[in-house]
Amino acid sequence: MRNNQIIECITPSSATQSTNAGSVSMTLRKNQATTALLSLEDKNLKPEELITIMDYFHFNISYADAYLVLADAKVNTNPAIRRVWLAKRLEEAVDVLKPK
Repeated sequence: MRNNQIIECITPSSATQSTNAGSVSMTLRKNQATTALLSLEDKNLKPEELITIMDYFHFNISYADAYLVLADAKVNTNPAIRRVWLAKRLEEAVDVLKPK
């Protein structure tokens, strides 16, 4: 199949469904990351830091995804790795999200 034939196979409704599914998936992943953050880091971070990281998750979904992996005890058996990663993201977030 040539490229133009592949494009013709994609209907507008299927493209819309994929986009909507992606949006729901992104929202769900951001919410899951926020839930994990609040349950795991409540004692480790100040409220302002929690909010900054939550904002950063909404700014960049890949950070929310990475945090979900690091928060999974079956995958990451060393919580110190999660904390170091989170400290680095917090430093970045302060610079990226500060008002200009």
